[in-house]
Amino acid sequence: MYTKGKYIVGEIKTEYGTSVTALCFNEVVPHDTFRNMFTEIYGAGFFSVIDDRKVTAYDKSVSLNVKSRGEQDELQILRALGMGDPYA
Repeated sequence: MYTKGKYIVGEIKTEYGTSVTALCFNEVVPHDTFRNMFTEIYGAGFFSVIDDRKVTAYDKSVSLNVKSRGEQDELQILRALGMGDPYA
């Protein structure tokens, strides 16, 4: 499991419509690598996992010019990492 990395939260178009999700990835990969996967980007930056149960989202993506939204993004990151309630 990731203990720290980068993330993007946004809308992804699927065959069933659009879905808001977080994409978490390695720190060495630029955020804009994944720009075209999203129809809308809401938040982006960095995250850390604390004690295998809490996530902190912070900073911003320079390449996307998008800031982290803190707690809003943390919920999506928890779901993406399989640590949060997928229905909350």
